[in-house]
Amino acid sequence: MQDLELKEYIQRLRKSEKQAFKMIVKHFHNSIFKFLLFRVNDIAVAEDLLQETFIRLWESRQRLDENLSLKSFLFTTAANLTLNHFTHEKVVYQFREKADHQK
Repeated sequence: MQDLELKEYIQRLRKSEKQAFKMIVKHFHNSIFKFLLFRVNDIAVAEDLLQETFIRLWESRQRLDENLSLKSFLFTTAANLTLNHFTHEKVVYQFREKADHQK
């Protein structure tokens, strides 16, 4: 997908066109999934984070700027979701450890 074509899809996405969203998902799906899988090393978690990445895109669609990098937006979102995932996992682990010590 060329930059000009991508800008058009972003403009259409800002108007809530589902077909534009589908094309963007299709274009970025594999690269973001591989990025997430490398970071979390778990297919199910990577799929969940991928889905959440695209949900965030849809939720942010009206604030997107077609002059800014959509790729950067998506990968930054994916990276932040990964950090949130690990933070949550750490909290869960600490809770379990504390519960085990209290037994």
